[in-house]
Amino acid sequence: MQFLTNIDLSKNELQNARIQNLATAPVSPVPGQIYYNTTDKTFYGWNGTSWVDLALFFNNKPILEAMTAVFTTTLKSKLDGISSGANKVENSVTNGHIKIDGVEQQVYVHPSGTNPHGTTKADVGLGNAENKSSATIRSELTSANVTNALGYSPVKGVGVPEVHSGLESARPSANNSGLLYLATDTKKIYQDTGTWVQLGGQDSIAWSAVTGKPSTFAPSAHTHPWSEITGKPTTFTPSAHNHDDRYYTETEMDQKLSGLAASNHTHAWNSITGKPTKFNPTIATPVQLGGIKVGANLTVTPDGTLNANDNPASFIRKQERFTVGAGQTVFNLTKGMYKPNTGAITWFLNGDKQDDRALTETSSTRVTLPTGLRAGDDVLLEYYEVINWHPFPRHASEHLTGGVDAIPLVTSGSDGLARKEDKAKLDGIATGANNYTHPPTHPASMITESTTQRFVTDAEKSTWNAKQNTLGFAPENSANKGKANGYPSLDANSKIPIAQLPDVAKSQTYVVINATARNALTGMLIGDRAYETTTGDSYIWNGTAWVVLSKADWENINLQWANIIDKPSTFSPSAHHHDDLYYRKSTIDAHTGDNTKHITAAERTAWNAKETTSGAQAKANTAETNAKSYADANFEPKNANIQSHIADKTNPHAVTKAQVGLGNLDNIQQATKAEFNTHNNDNTRHITALERSEWNAKTAKYAANVGNAVATTFAVNHKLNSQDVTVTLRQAVAPFAVVFADVEITDANNIKLLFASAPSTNQYRVTVTG
Repeated sequence: MQFLTNIDLSKNELQNARIQNLATAPVSPVPGQIYYNTTDKTFYGWNGTSWVDLALFFNNKPILEAMTAVFTTTLKSKLDGISSGANKVENSVTNGHIKIDGVEQQVYVHPSGTNPHGTTKADVGLGNAENKSSATIRSELTSANVTNALGYSPVKGVGVPEVHSGLESARPSANNSGLLYLATDTKKIYQDTGTWVQLGGQDSIAWSAVTGKPSTFAPSAHTHPWSEITGKPTTFTPSAHNHDDRYYTETEMDQKLSGLAASNHTHAWNSITGKPTKFNPTIATPVQLGGIKVGANLTVTPDGTLNANDNPASFIRKQERFTVGAGQTVFNLTKGMYKPNTGAITWFLNGDKQDDRALTETSSTRVTLPTGLRAGDDVLLEYYEVINWHPFPRHASEHLTGGVDAIPLVTSGSDGLARKEDKAKLDGIATGANNYTHPPTHPASMITESTTQRFVTDAEKSTWNAKQNTLGFAPENSANKGKANGYPSLDANSKIPIAQLPDVAKSQTYVVINATARNALTGMLIGDRAYETTTGDSYIWNGTAWVVLSKADWENINLQWANIIDKPSTFSPSAHHHDDLYYRKSTIDAHTGDNTKHITAAERTAWNAKETTSGAQAKANTAETNAKSYADANFEPKNANIQSHIADKTNPHAVTKAQVGLGNLDNIQQATKAEFNTHNNDNTRHITALERSEWNAKTAKYAANVGNAVATTFAVNHKLNSQDVTVTLRQAVAPFAVVFADVEITDANNIKLLFASAPSTNQYRVTVTG
């Protein structure tokens, strides 16, 4: 609806108003026009040149006032306290110096020595640290110690979980260890992800049910003699390299390996100490494992390693985290892929596990939610990526960079594969090249202070030691209590007010009579439930629709008499009556004595003596025959003359119209009464008194197009001869929206339309009724 002129509210309030909401700025704005941008949540105003953030004007005023107040008090006092010609003192990059008016001046000489202040490990906050070498710490990191500290055995290797087996009933409690558990009696496979998740369990898979199988099969690992390799170079010139301190020399390696036994050495049985008194069964073969038959999802390698994967595929568990944009529903995986609709993906919202059925698995790298989430929500997607291993990587090429189970390159902080460039560098390092002895002490002059490393004085240490210890928590500002992005308050009952609870805490259960009443509910939250008393069905609201949960089948519940409690020992009937089930004795007696409904014996005898229908009909037939014979014999000769007279239509008695009481009628054709009634009731030709009144009361109407792209005022001569008229103005073309302009009722036959700007030619159509 458009207003084509200014609106004067005569200093009245515009209440509960809302300015225009747009995702982008409106086109062709005029100075002073405002709108609210729904994309960046900002109010804008057009100043004639550009859109201006209205919030800046509001927020900057107190900031400028605060800056002015600070300058006129604190800064003015500070300036007043500075003497004229005071020197400028600056920090110097030279240890022990400062700059005075740009000139370096030495003000302190630090004592020499590696620890001139006698600083202890407690002084630097490491009083509890033990002086252990990395070798000592590594020796203490035994598997038993790690398992004891964690409460479970950690995962071995990268992406390969530890595997245990046993009876289904012996499966331990889940503790998020990543452990794989093989139930030997049910043939099911579980993984510990905080709860036990079943990954598989079928005993076999038919070959026809296996998808994606190759049409041909590559040969297993094999070798070729040197003579069969073609295109090999005649010489092998090494690439450019060096031999710096990243490699050990042959002498150093010989020293390190001196005294170490070969990998294929043996020991006599009696020389082995700490042997167990009993031994586990022999290592399983690829066909048998402790008496448990190996199924399609269990394999045993030649060295006895048990693999819990469907040969030839295995999996890697991956996670990807997303910070949600406003209304976001689609999430694309970038670190891998999974097989859709196989239960291989699950999701968490703000750390809470969600129902996987809410996800639509669009593709192997994309999932979609039915409704958008809030901006800033945290979504974690956890999925299993299948890799074609057979059954696990055993070839060196698969462990190198680019392989399916690549071992990372060695770094300064972790073990790994050495690069060929590093090996070439190590070969070129001379013996003793890195045999450097670090001096036991350093003079203080060698130490360069920085913003993160400086010497301290005894006075500074005393001052710092007297300070408050670091709190174990971040103190909260009480001004944030009960506020947005703050923390909740408590009411008079020591409870969090309902207005400060999240929506999920406000969920409720509705009890309705049927589906009609359930569908009429409004204001539901996700998780709200509804119970129908008619059907016994339970539903849950998923945000867009009611989803059925269960139905109680009460008809099929049988109760044993022994299971019924509080039943009576005797069964005397309580006081009751049968008025609505049986007739009373008095009613039946009254009915029996009713001689109106019933006949007496005398009446029955009298009625039985009466003439029957057939007897009466026979007597009537006899009387008719006798009467006809008598009439034929006595009256037929005279009957012919009578019939001839009756048939004479010529008025043999010369009866006149006066004799029959019609002397005043003219001998002309008249309409019959039926014809007159038909005409009189014809509502098409005639009008009713109500129609006459309604037509006399109807208003007249005048309509015309207005607008010439020049004038802003138009005079309309409607000729309705009344000032009690109604004026309507609308667009002349679709969508024919009603608009508003100022209207003046000039006189009984004229009105005047006033626009704020000139409408285009025939842009609007005016209708005057009255």
